[in-house]
Amino acid sequence: MCYLEHMLLEGKVEVLNSFSEEELIEQARLIKNSKYKLDIINTCRDFFFIHPEFWLLVLCDLEEYFDISVELKETIEREFNYEECLSLIKFSKGEEYIKNNIVSLIANNPNILEILISQIIKDYAPKKQDLENLLYHDDMHIRALTICHLITAHPNILALYNEDIIKMMMKFNINGQIEYMNSEDASEIAYRLFYTENISLFNKVKEFIFRSYQTNTLGTKILDYCNVYHYSPTPKSEAELASDANRYFASNPNIRFYLSSNWSSNLNQKILDYFSHYLAIYNKIGQAPVDRIYFNGLGEKLEQYIDKYLSLSTKHKDVHFPNFSGTTCVAIRIGDFILKLINKKYNCAPIICPDLYLIIKSLEEDYIRKDSGVVIAGLEVAPFLERDASGVPSIYLDKFMSTLKDMGYVYLDASNHDNFRLLDSYQDAFTENPEFLPDWFKEYPIVIVDRDAIIKTEEHYYSRH
Repeated sequence: MCYLEHMLLEGKVEVLNSFSEEELIEQARLIKNSKYKLDIINTCRDFFFIHPEFWLLVLCDLEEYFDISVELKETIEREFNYEECLSLIKFSKGEEYIKNNIVSLIANNPNILEILISQIIKDYAPKKQDLENLLYHDDMHIRALTICHLITAHPNILALYNEDIIKMMMKFNINGQIEYMNSEDASEIAYRLFYTENISLFNKVKEFIFRSYQTNTLGTKILDYCNVYHYSPTPKSEAELASDANRYFASNPNIRFYLSSNWSSNLNQKILDYFSHYLAIYNKIGQAPVDRIYFNGLGEKLEQYIDKYLSLSTKHKDVHFPNFSGTTCVAIRIGDFILKLINKKYNCAPIICPDLYLIIKSLEEDYIRKDSGVVIAGLEVAPFLERDASGVPSIYLDKFMSTLKDMGYVYLDASNHDNFRLLDSYQDAFTENPEFLPDWFKEYPIVIVDRDAIIKTEEHYYSRH
C-alpha cells in the first residue's frame, strides 16, 4: 500500500492539495487501478467535489457512479476527455452518453469518435443502426470522420456501404436544398481511399468532388501534405496527378505551380496561357521559395497580389528583382510595390512589427504558422521607395533613432543604412494626421523598410542579458 492509498483510506483528502494539476492526474490513475479503489471511494465520497478532476478520472469507469461523473465534469465546465471516454464506453450508460453527445465530445478530440465506432463494430449486428446513425448524422463532419475511420481501420465494414458513399456526402437542408459535405472533408475521404488503394471507390468520390466543388485540396493531399516545407510525391501520386492534371490545376490553387513546373505537357493550352504570366516571374524568383508559398496555401494570394499591385501602379508597370533578398525572404518589385515571399520569421509574436510612422507601411501581411507560433511561410506587400537615405545628414538619422527609442522600440541593424529609405513626402507617413509630425521628419521623412528588425526596447534588453 502506497502513502496516498493509506491517507485516502483514512479519509485524509487534504493530501491531494500538495499535488500540481499534472501530478493529480497521475495520482488519479494510480487510485483508479488500485485494489483498494472501492474502499477509498466509499471513504471519500463526501469529498468528491473538492478535487473534481481527480475523482472524475477515478470514478468514470464505474457505471454506478456515472451520474456523479456527469456532475463532476459539469462542475469543472468541460466535456469528458479521451481517457475518460475510454472508460465510459465500457458500460451501457457511458456508451449511450457518448452516442448522444458525440458532437460536443469530438470538439476537443476527434479521436473520441473512433472509440465509439470500435465499440459498435465489436458487436456490429445488433448495433448496425448506431453506425448508420453516424454515417448519416446531421453533422456532416461526423459523417466524414466516420467514413475516414472505416476506410483506414475497418475496410470490410466500409465495403457494405460502398454504393451509398456519395449519398453520405450530401443531405437535404431544412429548405429542401442539397447541402454538401465541406470540400476539405470530402478531399480527405478521397485521399484515404487513394492511400489505401481502394481505387474504384476513389475514382467514384473523385468524380463527385470535381463535379460538386469549385475548389478542393485533394491534389495537395495526394502530393503528401505531411511535409511542412515541400511536396514529397510518390510515383503513384505523380501518376494520378499527371493523368488528370487539368482538373487538379483548375480546382486546387495550391498545386498550380507544381503542376505547371512538372507536368506542363499534360496541361491544356488555355491553362498554360493563363499561368505563363506568373510562371515568367516565378522562374526568376526560383523554385524553392515559390514552392513553399504554394504548398502552404498562399499561392492564390500571391497571384492576386501580383495582379492587384501591378494594376495599382502608376510609375512602374514592370516586375523587377532588386537585391533585397535575405535569409528569411525573397523580395521582388511589382510595379510601385515590394512583394516579399517569406520562408521564416525569427519573431513568433502575433504582431510581428508595430505600425509607426517611422516604419514603412505594410499593405498586406499573410502568415502561415505552426501551432507553436513559428512562421513557416508568408507574404508581405509594401510601397517601393526609390529614394535611399545615403545623403541624409547624420543628425537626422540620430533624431530618427532617438524618436524610435522614445516610442519604446529599437532597431537591431542600425549600422545597415540600406534599410533606411525616404518617403516621397512626409504626408505619405503611416499616421492619421501627418501635419502633427516633427519638423525634422517633414524635412527628411526617413522610414525603415526592414520591419523584422524592430523590437520593443525591453525585448532587446532581455536578449542581451
